[in-house]
Amino acid sequence: MATETYTLRIEEADSAEGISVDLYNADGTIDESTWIDYDDHGLAVSREGDEPPVAEREVTTDAMRLDLQIERLADAFEVRLLGDTGTLETQRVEDEKWGLERARA
Repeated sequence: MATETYTLRIEEADSAEGISVDLYNADGTIDESTWIDYDDHGLAVSREGDEPPVAEREVTTDAMRLDLQIERLADAFEVRLLGDTGTLETQRVEDEKWGLERARA
């Protein structure tokens, strides 16, 4: 398989209800996508007026299969892009940096 370059983009939705994780191919088409819903993790946005951060990283690989995995840690989400031979990229989405806090009941 030929080596290809992908862009892993992590950004908050305009609605501020969660985070979109998208893997774009070189043509700009989404190859893999997943969604992190704040409600599912008991989180809410705590920042006022600030734009949420965006994480973007290019990854070059010759993997035949790609998969996005999300794991919730104590104070962050860990986003992993997996390929045929293991982890190709890992990004941390930290609650403090993204302006997230435990939702009030």
